[in-house]
Amino acid sequence: MVLRRNCRNTREIVRYVQLWTGADIGMTEVSGNGGPPQLLKANEEDVPAVLATSIRKVLDDGARPEDIGLVFEDDDYATKQLVERLSSDIQRYLVQLNPLVVAHELTGRILWGSAKRFKGLERPIVFAIALNAHSVDLEESQFYVAVTRANYALYVVASPERAARISADMERNLTAVSIRGS
Repeated sequence: MVLRRNCRNTREIVRYVQLWTGADIGMTEVSGNGGPPQLLKANEEDVPAVLATSIRKVLDDGARPEDIGLVFEDDDYATKQLVERLSSDIQRYLVQLNPLVVAHELTGRILWGSAKRFKGLERPIVFAIALNAHSVDLEESQFYVAVTRANYALYVVASPERAARISADMERNLTAVSIRGS
């Protein structure tokens, strides 16, 4: 099935998702423009600092905590450790996504969880953390779900190796996306 109308993402997010994944996610119906998605490279040990700095910046620029989602590849122990390594000024906003949390008031809270848990949810600003996965197919599926959760602003925090693969995919998909967009 080809998605013809996209009522979730800005034009910039649609374009980058198509370039990064090769998926045709339709023509956007979202009014207004967002900035171009950003690919932030970070070694695993630097991810908490890069993430905290980027979150602080969007909060300082006027975003509310409830506008932000952190989407990880899975809910494994390494993900929980990474969240625990975030600075305390960011941790105070965090709440892990689960079925009970979605039913509660999330004002003032940054929602975090796996791509699998975020499926069907969205946030105006998404930080997709793309560091590892168990298989390439699973990795690509989770990456697609993560990057399509953003309405207006998207940041992908990726290991240098993963960032190189995303950039290579972007180059490869550039011609195909340009032809479809014509």
